[in-house]
Parts: sequence; C-alpha cells; structure tokens
Amino acid sequence: VVSSLHAEVTDIQVKEGDHVEQGQLLALIDSSDVKKELDMAQNAYDLAVSTYNEQQILAENGYARALQEQEAARKDFDRTNVLYQSGSVSQLEWETARDKLREAQRQVRTFTVVDGRAVANESYSLQVKNAEFELEKKREQLNDTEVTAPISGTVVRVNAKVGRFADKIEDDKPMFIIENLENLEMKVSVSEYSIGNIQVGQEAVISADILNGETVAGKVTAISPTGEEKGNGST
Repeated sequence: VVSSLHAEVTDIQVKEGDHVEQGQLLALIDSSDVKKELDMAQNAYDLAVSTYNEQQILAENGYARALQEQEAARKDFDRTNVLYQSGSVSQLEWETARDKLREAQRQVRTFTVVDGRAVANESYSLQVKNAEFELEKKREQLNDTEVTAPISGTVVRVNAKVGRFADKIEDDKPMFIIENLENLEMKVSVSEYSIGNIQVGQEAVISADILNGETVAGKVTAISPTGEEKGNGST
C-alpha cells in the first residue's frame, strides 16, 4: 500500500498482525493542502464553464444577427440587380450591393455551426475539459488522504509513521504490506530424478519444522519450464 501524496501522515489506525477487510481505513494523511488545491480547481472549473456559456450565447446571438444581415443584404442586392438590369442604378451601386452581400456571407461563414446551431470556439470547450480533468484529479487526491486496504488480509508490515511524509517512507518502502495468509504459495526445489513424477494439479502433503510434526494439504499449481544447475552438473 503506497501513496503519491507529499503530505504528512496524521494518524495510523492499524498495527502489524491486525486483520483488515477490503476498504478498511488504515491511515489518514493531512488533507489541508489538497483541500485548498481542490477549491482552486473548483473555481477554475466554474470560471471555465461560465466563460464557455458566455461565449456560447455570444456565438448564438452573433450568428442570428449575421443571418439577418445576410438576408437583408441579399434582398438589397436582388432589388439593386433588377434596377441595374433596367438601367435605373449605376454599376457602382450594383457593385456596392454585391460587395455588401459577399461581406455578409463571409461573416456567416466565420461561425462554427453544428446541426444548424452556432457553437462557441472549440478552445473554450477544451478549457472546460482541462479544468474538469484537474478538478477530478484533486478530488481523487482528497480521497487518497484516507488510505484504505485494497484487499482483505493481515497487516504484516507498518512502515508509515505519524509526522512523516506519506510518499517518503524510509528506504522507499511501502506504507503498509497486507497479505492474504489464508492462501500461501510455496516454491519447492525438486530433484531432476523426481521432477518427472510431478504434475500440475497433483495433491501435495507439506511438512515443515514450524508445523511441529503436523502437515498441510496443498496442490501443485505450476512447474517451472527450466531448472537450476547445482553442484557436479546436476539440476
């Protein structure tokens, strides 16, 4: 169990030998700095959303005005064109109306339109996404100030100390080590003369000095594909 937070451990709630359940609280880390950073991230996110909404309104209103001006310019050009064909207006007036229509059309094209609706510049939505990412990261860090057990098992090592930084444990050791002592795995060396009699799934009877004459039932779960050379060339 490790932590990446550079903050002091304020409380340790377990000791070596304790049985813990998955999700159980192991230690508390100072959360004051993380809370401040979370507030700043929340403010940045709120500002990004507010700016995006303002730009969205500006885009929608601007696009609506641009469409109105384009329609007005089109009608003016159509009217001027009819008069020009009949000789009632000069070529300069016709060109002026044409240029005004082209400019109105250019203004309409400056807007990004999705499904008939103008949308704010993509940079504003990216700012919202970035701010949301930072906010979520700070929320996760705040959750990480409560160090919990990732599995159910027995606490076999407590390396964390109150007052020390959670990410700077002595000798780069983890804060805690939890093992499931209900299921143990043994690595057993077998002679080359006996390995041919061993098969995966085979039942095994385990004896050891610590068992005081008793035995433990086990099962062969894997066999190494290679052997180790011992003395006199045997393996």
